[in-house]
Amino acid sequence: LMDDPVRVPAKAFWWDFRANPGIDAFIGAALSALGGADLARTVQQTPQRLKMLSTLVRHGPRFLLVLDALETAQQHTGDDWGAFKDPGLSEFVEAFATPEHGSLCVITSRVPLVDLERYTTYRDQEVTSLAPQQAITLMRNLGAPGTDPELEQTAARWGGHALTLSLLGPLLAQHSAGAD
Repeated sequence: LMDDPVRVPAKAFWWDFRANPGIDAFIGAALSALGGADLARTVQQTPQRLKMLSTLVRHGPRFLLVLDALETAQQHTGDDWGAFKDPGLSEFVEAFATPEHGSLCVITSRVPLVDLERYTTYRDQEVTSLAPQQAITLMRNLGAPGTDPELEQTAARWGGHALTLSLLGPLLAQHSAGAD
């Protein structure tokens, strides 16, 4: 995407739903980032803001939107498991799934995105644990000390989870250097 200047997004926006779970806060920040602060101040009601965001996605420049930890905005029980709690958020995210624009939305969620499964543009990519050698290489590249068996044991203890190991590696390096 970034190697092709024709496909480079005009704007990018990232939102962490774990740190900021409020839908209204997300909508306001997204509208301000993608449409400008003046537009965000002009449109105050959440339903109108969502419609404006959907219109921007469909008819505006190319956007890259990253919605991290979206599971906080999804149902976790019953027949609606995985569905978005907020119908407006569902409508907005579905705007990205329609093929008539060039924008891209990357979503991380620990819950299936059932609202998007019917779209042919939707791609589900499960992130699996690192293989032992991959985990060792990652931790070694981050400065973690130890032998291969020690690093493999540490990685196994944390399930080979790449993010956890990428946070743990520098901590182990600091600890071994005497910096607490």
